[in-house]
Amino acid sequence: MWGRRHAIGVSSGTAGLHLCVIAAGIGEGDLVITTPFSFVASANVILYERAIPVFVDIDPLTLNINPGQVAEAVHDLCKGGRAARRWLPPALRESRFRLRPPKALLPVHVFGQPADMDPLLEIARSYGLAVIEDAV
Repeated sequence: MWGRRHAIGVSSGTAGLHLCVIAAGIGEGDLVITTPFSFVASANVILYERAIPVFVDIDPLTLNINPGQVAEAVHDLCKGGRAARRWLPPALRESRFRLRPPKALLPVHVFGQPADMDPLLEIARSYGLAVIEDAV
């Protein structure tokens, strides 16, 4: 943050994440890949904008989002079809939901252990995903 011209103070981490989701242009029906192993705010800020959290499992050693599964999910979601629908929340898998490629990635750094950001950033660059990091 040093050398930045602007900053925004917020009342909570949730409010900060919510502003980041809005700034990334995430809106209704957009898919955002994140982890289920986090405080509920990580998913709620996605839901606040009527977007859809896509949960990807964690690495059992670091407890952070698994970059290999992120790569698989993004690939499948961009390709479409049955492979893509398996990543959706159960209520949307068999619905007429219009599937679109994911718009963002929201990794969470859990318990002071940083997520493996190098492969996550590479995936995001390759597919044009916004990255919003959450540190709990």
